[in-house]
Amino acid sequence: MTTKLFEQLSNDLANLLDNGDGHNIIFEVGEAPNNQTFKAHSIILSSRCSYFRKLSTVTYNENNITIIKKPDISIEVFEIIIRYIYSGIIFLENVDSSTIFDLLIVANDFGLEELVMHVQLHIIETDASKNFTRIYQISINNENFKTLHQFCAEIITNYPSFIFDSDDFFSFPESALISLLERDDLQMDEGKIWDHVIKWGIAQNPDLSSEVDNWSNEDFMLLRETLQYCLPHIRYFHISGEDVVNKIKPYRKILDRDLWVDIKTNNIAPNVPISSRVLPRRDVLTATSSYQISLQNSLQNSLQNSLTITPSVQTTLASNVITKDDFALISSWIDYRTTYYDTTNIPYNFKLILRGSQDGFTPEIFQNLCDGVCNTIVVLRVQRTKEILGGYNPLAWKKPVDVTGAEYEETEDSFIFSLRNSYSNNPVLSRVENSIFAIRYHKNCGPIFGDNDLFMHMNVKNETKWHCIQRQYEKPIRCTDNFFDIEEYEVFQICNKQ
Repeated sequence: MTTKLFEQLSNDLANLLDNGDGHNIIFEVGEAPNNQTFKAHSIILSSRCSYFRKLSTVTYNENNITIIKKPDISIEVFEIIIRYIYSGIIFLENVDSSTIFDLLIVANDFGLEELVMHVQLHIIETDASKNFTRIYQISINNENFKTLHQFCAEIITNYPSFIFDSDDFFSFPESALISLLERDDLQMDEGKIWDHVIKWGIAQNPDLSSEVDNWSNEDFMLLRETLQYCLPHIRYFHISGEDVVNKIKPYRKILDRDLWVDIKTNNIAPNVPISSRVLPRRDVLTATSSYQISLQNSLQNSLQNSLTITPSVQTTLASNVITKDDFALISSWIDYRTTYYDTTNIPYNFKLILRGSQDGFTPEIFQNLCDGVCNTIVVLRVQRTKEILGGYNPLAWKKPVDVTGAEYEETEDSFIFSLRNSYSNNPVLSRVENSIFAIRYHKNCGPIFGDNDLFMHMNVKNETKWHCIQRQYEKPIRCTDNFFDIEEYEVFQICNKQ
């Protein structure tokens, strides 16, 4: 049996940091007179932090001690980071929001992935309603902040008024606004989107009069130039005729003449061909996401009157692994259909129960989050090959009672599948053949379909691995039975639409 005793190790290393015994590095942090020195050890820094493994721009004092100057990092932020490096401990409860954001940036610069993830989750839990605009701006500017970006995208998609109607909206950078306008799943009336874009453009030019009737041609040209990269993302041909007259017509001079003519033509005679590019209508999505819960918990007390969250709100089909077409295909398999559902008539909602990148990838996490949940699909993306695999279980998952062996449950309706694999882009459906071994439970495993036809387990090195060996289901879904790693996996509960 392996026993992990980390607390004393953490305390000992923290003491080493505090007393500085045997140090060979001195950090000079902050700017005089508000600066501070920290003694450190290169062997610890380089083993814990990729940044210090490749650091070369340093100087030395007379004792051959390495001097590293960090005038651009605050003392409070550096103290949090250096203590985390030595002890693995981090205290954020009484740290102000501005310092937390600075900590996230510095931790990312130092390549401290674990700390970056922890700080992102802390921000979501404590600052989502107070600093949402800043959170969003940070998330779209750095690909390492995927957790923040995903959280923000979920809120913006389903509750866009939360950001469009905020006091900070007019200070939004152009790139952030464009990233919103590009979204096909932005849940807002197109006429309202136009209104917000116009108001944002005017706010960038304080000298413009609030009375558009008094504008000169130069005023319109100024607004047109300000919005030149935003206007192409408006879905003009999905704006109601009334809004075209009341909202677009007063600002028609900022549009290309041919576009304005086509907008009028489309409203008068929608079957007459036009030359302007017609962007698709934004999706109105209906599936349910687990972010429903996090939104209610973290934002409920701070949302403006324009945003009401209730348990009945249907949120976006938010999967990191599969598409709406895939959801439609899987729904068809569940109902034994010979023809596939269209994405517009899927009879189910899909409630996100678990996402590996958000909740974790271990069997224990799967057992804790999915225990007692029935009618689920598991979907996963294989590392390197990008295969998309999964399975459907109509029964409730449960933690195994027998800790020494495996338990099986019987069903004739489960199946496993491959949506995209290494040898074919055609989907493979594999229904259970030996129904008494359809679903399996084991204390060291996550989802198991059949007798290892598709399963997740923890090996002796405490590594989570996946495996596919065709035994109880009719077809193999991989061309190899080797163990493999995954990039992402998700579990959705399938619910009938009301």
